[in-house]
Amino acid sequence: MADIRDYLKLSKIAQSVVDIYAEPKEFAENYKNILGKEIKSYLRHYLINNKPFAFANTPLIYEQVIQYFADNIEVNPSQIKLIGSGKTGFSISESNYGKPYQSEKSDLDFLIVNEDLFYILKTEFELWVNLYNSGQIKPAKNREQIFWPENLNTGARQFKRGFIDTKFIPNRDPFPKTKEIDSSLFYIKKYLSEISHIEIKEASVRIYRDWNSFMRQLQINTEEVITRAT
Repeated sequence: MADIRDYLKLSKIAQSVVDIYAEPKEFAENYKNILGKEIKSYLRHYLINNKPFAFANTPLIYEQVIQYFADNIEVNPSQIKLIGSGKTGFSISESNYGKPYQSEKSDLDFLIVNEDLFYILKTEFELWVNLYNSGQIKPAKNREQIFWPENLNTGARQFKRGFIDTKFIPNRDPFPKTKEIDSSLFYIKKYLSEISHIEIKEASVRIYRDWNSFMRQLQINTEEVITRAT
C-alpha cells in the first residue's frame, strides 16, 4: 500500500514549482534534478494539465475545439489533450528545444487516449498493409510513393508501443475513422483561422491505447530531449 507521506514530502525543486509555464532552461534543469518519484507529477503539471499556451487568452475557444473534436469522432472530451509547444509555450523536441510557440508557424499537437479508437485504427492500418502489399491500393502521389514504404514500418512499431500517429494511415475511403479524424483536424485549422482569427501551421493527433502507454512514451521522449538537447 502506498504511503501518502512519501508523496507529500516534496524536494526543494518540487516546492519551487508555482507557475503554470516554465522557461526552457528552467524546465530542463528542474527535470534533471527533481526526484524520480516526482517526475510524473512534474510532467503532468507542465505538459498535460496546465492551461494551453496557445489559448492562454481564449480558454473557451480551446474547450470548444476539444468538444467539437470529441463529438465528431465520438470520444469523451476528457480523453483529448493538447501537448507540444501549443501547451508549454516552447518546443520540447530535440532539434528545436526551447523554440517559442509562434501561432502560424507552430502546430497544434493533440493526443487522444481511447482504447476502442486505438484498436479501430489498428484494424484500419492492418487493412491498409494488406491492400498495399497485395497491390489493391496504390500510392497516388509522389509524396505517397516516397513515404508509404516507411509508414508501413513506422506504424507497426508505434502500435507495438501502444500508440499511432494517424498520418501513417492513408486518408482513403477504406479507412473511414482515419478520414473522420483527418477531416476534424482540417476543419479545426480552417475555422480557427476564419472564425477565431487564430492561425496555426498544422493540426495533428496521436492516439494512445491507455494512459500508461501515454505517460511511458511522454517520459521517454522528454528524457531523450533533455539529455541530448540541453
